[in-house]
Amino acid sequence: MHNTLDFKDYISWLYKFENFFKEHKDYKYILDDFKNDPDCKSLDEFSQEISEDIKNYINKRYTHIIYYHASATDNINSYLSKGILPSNVEDRIKFARKIFNQDDFPEITNNIFNKAKNEFLKDKGYISNNEGKIYFLIDDNILKENDASHYACYGGETLLCFANLLGRNYKYFLQEKLKPIILKTKIPIELLEDYFDDISRDLTIKFFECKVFPKYKLSYAQSTISISSVIKPEFIVACEFPKDLDCI
Repeated sequence: MHNTLDFKDYISWLYKFENFFKEHKDYKYILDDFKNDPDCKSLDEFSQEISEDIKNYINKRYTHIIYYHASATDNINSYLSKGILPSNVEDRIKFARKIFNQDDFPEITNNIFNKAKNEFLKDKGYISNNEGKIYFLIDDNILKENDASHYACYGGETLLCFANLLGRNYKYFLQEKLKPIILKTKIPIELLEDYFDDISRDLTIKFFECKVFPKYKLSYAQSTISISSVIKPEFIVACEFPKDLDCI
């Protein structure tokens, strides 16, 4: 049976980590420091210091960690049959043309579309950062906020960029043609080797927040990862179709 660490289900892991934190020699000092100043630097330093220990602790007890991926789609079943695929620029460009086809948008001629394509392909930095990758967040609340809602509103940055290159109002047609979706996934631990400093920080901060301020809604965890392999359908735990998103 797979043991999955669901960061947002705090009750499921807080008590399991309590002895781990309490056994550390600086625990009481950090707890008092955090009570006096929730922005204290000592908590960040503490999370860095114990990052390797947290990694070992998690590796012994869990096989997966829950992360979230947002997009918008016209074919929800593709996720259930193919999983989540790494970004492919050429495929996204073809998909953009499928959406902004000449039957529905006769004004977008091949010349106009190709001009937008050539302009988009000039951004080598963006392509390098996204090609062959899938991005996930450990807290889906961020994906519903203004700064990151474009993934679910418009199907990601590539489609939004294309729509904007075609004209200022075309992005709104993406909302009409695509359905927002947030996928809850369980990512195998072996794919997270490079991210344990961030995982350690999120777990440590949330543990102390819940200990000191149990009745308050506090900060969202910021941990972001990118995966370069297909996330198989069996790793998709649940789907949410968010409504009333604040789309920029």
